[in-house]
Amino acid sequence: MPNTNDISRISFKWNYLAPYKKANESSKDVETLNEIPQASNETVTNSDDKRNKEYEAIIAKYGTNIQKYTTQNQPNNNVQTPEQMMAELNTAKIEYVGVDFQNLEFNDVDLSQYPEAFKRINFNEKTFAKVSPEHLPAGFNPQEILEKGKTIGLGIDEAHNMGYTGKGISYAIIDSGTLDSNVKPHNDLHFKEYNVSKYADKSCLDHFHGRAVSYIAKEIAPNADCYYYATHNGENMDEPVLDNLKAILEKNKSLPDNKKIRFVSMSMPLYGGEEAKEVVKKLETQGVWVYYSGCPEDNQFGYLEKINPNGDTNDFDNYQIHIGGENMLYVNSGDRTVADWSSPTAYRHDCMASKSWSIPVIAGYYTLACQADSNMTKEKFLDLANKTAQIKESTKPIRVGEGDNSKQVGRTTETVPIKIIDIKALIKAIEKEKRSYNEQRKPKLFL
Repeated sequence: MPNTNDISRISFKWNYLAPYKKANESSKDVETLNEIPQASNETVTNSDDKRNKEYEAIIAKYGTNIQKYTTQNQPNNNVQTPEQMMAELNTAKIEYVGVDFQNLEFNDVDLSQYPEAFKRINFNEKTFAKVSPEHLPAGFNPQEILEKGKTIGLGIDEAHNMGYTGKGISYAIIDSGTLDSNVKPHNDLHFKEYNVSKYADKSCLDHFHGRAVSYIAKEIAPNADCYYYATHNGENMDEPVLDNLKAILEKNKSLPDNKKIRFVSMSMPLYGGEEAKEVVKKLETQGVWVYYSGCPEDNQFGYLEKINPNGDTNDFDNYQIHIGGENMLYVNSGDRTVADWSSPTAYRHDCMASKSWSIPVIAGYYTLACQADSNMTKEKFLDLANKTAQIKESTKPIRVGEGDNSKQVGRTTETVPIKIIDIKALIKAIEKEKRSYNEQRKPKLFL
């Protein structure tokens, strides 16, 4: 039996366990405690009592198949042996583990007895590199998950094989800097231009977030021209974001009509106040779709996760709701592998779907649509995306708690219809429309 006091069996790269950064967004269409009738005039004396009340309400609505979650079961941030940590995580009974395994490098310890700890986790190439396959839980193949997570799936390879790679189309990204801790770029990221706002806090400039969103958009539209505008990651974002928006506006004025920026991807709110809103309006008059967290189109999209992270990335039935509601347009942003910050060749796997990872997906899809139709607009894109979407049934997440403090504890047994963007079908619809238009314009021969 392993020695549970042998801390040398695990190495902590930065000597701490970083909690996973929770998704900021929430949706009224996701099953939460707020939808469950509550007894009136009850006083919750402490957080544990409140959790128990929530659990009882969940059980009353969904039955005893939902596993109990209480605050005592949460993983803590103290350095532990692998056995202690895994045993704790194994009893947490939550869908997403609140520990960032991307900061861990396990030696060959037996983790097979902790299957519940591996439902949804974040890790990188080094996390399980030294662990023998027989010492991992059944069905958990980290290398396969990492590789499959590098593609959006859902028909993108077929779209590329049809010749749609974004060639000749330009888009822009505003996000944190993309250099690593040694001021080096990632091997997979190439930009038409790389700009840094003069107002950016240089001490907080480079961050994995910028690398991740760039990788996602580039994977979908590998031959498009990306104009990158870097800000820092943290507070006081108004001036640098506004500065970058103005720079994009001026850049677009200088570009020829067939090279103008068509989409601005911002995995963040619209910082910069009323002045930023005015710049966005000016960009829209240039035919630019500016997509940020909270933009008018934002409430039309939901985010998918895989049912089986090891499953077929092109199988539409292998995806389910993470955030969103009935009949929304869905894109895959969960169980994704993205460029990491630690080196030019590093990758990280993020299990949770998020708005941050979804916006560059929409950027990539729109770029391909613009290649197929140079007169594409966001209104036409949304119309075609709805008409050509794959309609599937999905269960919905069940969460306990509120906002950022909520925990996903299970899923509903009933299902709702969702629309998953099928980029291959969308492009084929554009091609069909263009053929029909060209046929109508052909001169008719009179005999």
